[in-house]
Amino acid sequence: MLRFVLFLILAIAAYQPASAAVVRVANGDCAGLSTAVTTAAQGAGTTTILLARNGNYSGCGINVSAGNVVIDGQGSQMQFFSACIIGADQVPAPGAALLLRNLSIGALAASQANPPECRIETGALGLPYFSYGIVNTGSLTLESVTLQTLVTPSTDYYIAFIASFGSVVLHNVSVVNAQLPLIQNSGQLEIYNSTFVNDGQSSFNRTLIEAAAFGGSQGVGQIANSLFAGFASPVCATYGSVGSAALKSLGGNVASEGSCGFSSATNDVITQSPGLGSFGNNGGLVPTPALAYGSAAHGVSVAQYCEALDARGYTRAANTCDAGAYEYGGGSGALTANGMNGVYYDPAANGHYVSIQRIHDNGDVLVIWNTFDQKGNPAWIYGVGQITDKHIHAAMSQNLGGVLQVGGPAIGSTVRAWGSVDIDLTSCLLAQFNYQSSLPEFGSGQFPLTRLAIVTDFGCSD
Repeated sequence: MLRFVLFLILAIAAYQPASAAVVRVANGDCAGLSTAVTTAAQGAGTTTILLARNGNYSGCGINVSAGNVVIDGQGSQMQFFSACIIGADQVPAPGAALLLRNLSIGALAASQANPPECRIETGALGLPYFSYGIVNTGSLTLESVTLQTLVTPSTDYYIAFIASFGSVVLHNVSVVNAQLPLIQNSGQLEIYNSTFVNDGQSSFNRTLIEAAAFGGSQGVGQIANSLFAGFASPVCATYGSVGSAALKSLGGNVASEGSCGFSSATNDVITQSPGLGSFGNNGGLVPTPALAYGSAAHGVSVAQYCEALDARGYTRAANTCDAGAYEYGGGSGALTANGMNGVYYDPAANGHYVSIQRIHDNGDVLVIWNTFDQKGNPAWIYGVGQITDKHIHAAMSQNLGGVLQVGGPAIGSTVRAWGSVDIDLTSCLLAQFNYQSSLPEFGSGQFPLTRLAIVTDFGCSD
C-alpha cells in the first residue's frame, strides 16, 4: 500500500504544470533584460519580466529564441527597442512567444549610431538584407503599448518597425506620429481597439500596415474597433502577389478612407473629423491620444470585439465601447476619474450635502453644495471646476429670487458670483472641504467630508 501511495505522489508531481517565474530588471539594465529573456527561453512555463516603474531602457535589444516571455514595462520607456523573435541562424521559431505590456516605445534622433535592430538576410526567409525593430517568426502580442515618433534610424534598409512571419496581435495599442510603416506582415495580424494618429506635420508618406508575401507565406489581417486619423497616404496596402482581401475589417472602425476594407457596409465610420483630444498622460501607465467630447469614435464599436479595459486600465462599456485605445469616460472607478462621483456630508453637521461629479475627461468637475448661510437661510451653491491630482478647485455661483410657479418650474431667479471651494480627496471615503466667499453671510471656513453614497456603476478605488 505504501508503495502505491508513493507512486501516486510521484506521478502527480511529474504532471504538475510548470510554475510561472517572475524576474525584476533594474532601471536601465539592458544586459539584465537580455539575460532574463535568454534564461526564460531555456525554461518551461511563462516568465514574466517586470521592468522598473516608469523606468528608461534606451537602446535595449533582446532575442527570443524559445519559451513564453512576458515583459511588463510598468510605464517604462524604450528608445530604439528591438526584439528578434526567431531561432538560431534565423530559423523560424514557431514556439517562441513574446508579450509586451504597459510600455512606451519611441526613437532617438534619426542619426543615432548603431541602434539595436533585427536583420533578415537572403536565404533565411527569402528576403534580401533588411533591418527592422522587431522580427517575429513566432507569436508577438502588444497590450497597452504606445509607439511614438518612430523614425528610420541611420541603418540602411530599415523599412518598417515590425516584420512578421508568425502571429501578431495588438490590443489597446497607440501609434502616434510614425514616420515609417508600423508593420510588414507576411503572417497573421489582428488589431483590436487601437489608435493610429499622425498630427499632419509628419513627413510620413507611406502606408502604415502592409500585407506582404515573403518567406513562403502571405500576410492576412483583421481589424476591429480601431481609429485611424491624420495619414497622408492610405493606411493599408498589399505588396507583391498578396490579394486585396488580405486585410479585412471586422467593423467598428473609424478612419478617413477605406484602404483597410473600411466601409459603412462593415459598420465602420468614414470621417475626416474623428474628434481627438490631446496626446499625453491621460491616466494609466502609458501616454494615449484622448477622445474629445462628441468624438465620432464614441460607442461605434462592435460589442463582440470590445476589450474589457482600455489602454489606461479603465473599464469599457460592454456593448457600446469606443473605437481606439481610449475609452471616453472610462469607468475604472479611479478616485481621480469617475470614482469621485457621489454625495458627501459632514456627520457632525446635519442638513447640508456636497455632490461631486466628474463630467468630462478633460478634468471638469461639477460641485453642488446644499447648505445654509449664517442667518439660517437655505442656499444652493454650485460651480464647475477642475481636478489636479486629487485636488478640486471650483468657482461657485448662487441663484436668488426664484419663485415656484403653480404647477410649473421656478421663475425670476438671478445668478450672483459666490466665491470658490477647494476639495482635497484623501480617499474614496473621506475628503476635506474649504470655502472662501466674498459674501459676508458666508465668509470662509473648512470641514471634513464623509462619503454618503457611491455611484454603483463605477465604484471607487484609491
